[in-house]
Amino acid sequence: MRRAYGAGPLHLLGHVALLGVTAYALSRAFQLRFAPEPLNLAAWLLGGALLHDLVLLPAYSALDTVAIRTLHAPLLNHIRVPLVLSGVVFLVYAPRILDRQPQNVVNALGVAPPDYLRRWLLLTAALFMGSLLLYALRAMRARAGGRAPEAAPGGGSDRS
Repeated sequence: MRRAYGAGPLHLLGHVALLGVTAYALSRAFQLRFAPEPLNLAAWLLGGALLHDLVLLPAYSALDTVAIRTLHAPLLNHIRVPLVLSGVVFLVYAPRILDRQPQNVVNALGVAPPDYLRRWLLLTAALFMGSLLLYALRAMRARAGGRAPEAAPGGGSDRS
């Protein structure tokens, strides 16, 4: 099996199961009560996939290549992790973070919306500060032991 497929049978079984879960999720998403205009949903999904694959993936791959060449391998993941976490939070809360019409919230709820941009920036700063503090502690501990800080598994230590 490994020679013909390239991985073990559990890998194949996992992918088949995920295809089933994806098919179920899409069948639910395209129901009329969730997507009264299914063509719009299909256009958004296709547009998002194309935007990611043709624009975002090459952009963050190029940035990662530059980071691998310029940063020390142990530091790299201490920058990657908070950056990815901050990006995911931004994607989830972008409509609130970029809210240009807070009056709509006041009209709907009767109270002013919280400042999500400030909260996101504080969260991002806290993530980076925590990660860099952890890096500094690891580097001090490694220096005390007389060796360089260790790279995490898969941490970009393959310099070319």
